Amino acid sequence: MKYKVFDNFLPNEEFNAIANIIMSQNFHWYYLQGVASKANEDEATNNNNFFFTHLLYAAHQPTCNHYNDIMGSVERALNVKANMIVKSVIRIKCNLYTRTEKILEHEFHADQTFSHHTCILGINDNDGYTMFENGDKVESKANRMLVFDGYDRHCSTTCTDQKVRLNINFNFL
Repeated sequence: MKYKVFDNFLPNEEFNAIANIIMSQNFHWYYLQGVASKANEDEATNNNNFFFTHLLYAAHQPTCNHYNDIMGSVERALNVKANMIVKSVIRIKCNLYTRTEKILEHEFHADQTFSHHTCILGINDNDGYTMFENGDKVESKANRMLVFDGYDRHCSTTCTDQKVRLNINFNFL
């Protein structure tokens, strides 16, 4: 399992601008039942198998007017800090997981069925994490970027110490 973690990924001013967009009352969140896959009938009764999302990019086009504001900063930092060049965006989405009494680990999954880059940018500090099948955990921290192959199975979690766990998930070639 190979992954990289970059703390203080974006300059503070750029990160704060992105965080302010995502935490704004004008940023619309959409409820989804089933975190890593579509919920089956049994899971539909489990009140914790849900999250909120906001797509920034899907189906080969931006789906949100904040796409350029967010992607421009991230793309520059990926080039400089991770020595990565974004050739083709697959999907970008913001994720919001609500606080739970104890940390709940979601289902292991791969973001796509082929090798590609996945980056997860933490928006707020919390006790949630991303975990890989080998047991490695990367804690959620504001302005921390986790970079790995999105074909590698991983899972998200809820948090217990903040109202929400917020991150942005980038998938690209």
